[in-house]
Amino acid sequence: MRPGVSDIDARELAACYELLAGSLFRYALLVARGEGPLAEDVVQDAFQQAATRWAKVRDYPDEGRLAWLKVVVRNKVYDAYRRRRTMRDKEAELPPPGPGDGRSAYDEAMVRLAGAELWSAVSMLPQRQYLVAVMRFRDEMTIAAIAAELKVSTGTVSSDIRKVRSVMREAASRYLGPDGAELWKTSR
Repeated sequence: MRPGVSDIDARELAACYELLAGSLFRYALLVARGEGPLAEDVVQDAFQQAATRWAKVRDYPDEGRLAWLKVVVRNKVYDAYRRRRTMRDKEAELPPPGPGDGRSAYDEAMVRLAGAELWSAVSMLPQRQYLVAVMRFRDEMTIAAIAAELKVSTGTVSSDIRKVRSVMREAASRYLGPDGAELWKTSR
């Protein structure tokens, strides 16, 4: 038995998943414009949300449950696209280099390209890792605060941060070379 979910609820949720997951995934794939990983993530999120509201959702007929799940999926996909658009907009708002900062125009251009590549790579991460990246590197939240917000262990957050940093280093190094991570850090 899972914490907060009775055995009966778990069986009912599993049956609901078995019955509706295929249809919901096809719908998510359509809404997510063929992005399989995003579709998988939002379907999983939709069923997790159904679990938290199962007392209400259990009373819906199967068509009603599917309709409710489709609304959740659609909203989650739109949220993901809004986050990506916001990231692109923020990247475009990077301030120009200050006078006397010691970097050449070429270095500054490479830093900007690396920044765009970096956040593009981060936006393609699985949802939890993406959220960890945003919370840690944009919002400067602590590992403990992220863990509490996402309801996961601090070890999970630390592991996700290591994976995110690896992706960030790889993305930055495409423009800045293997030592480019240091140039990226000084530009922020």
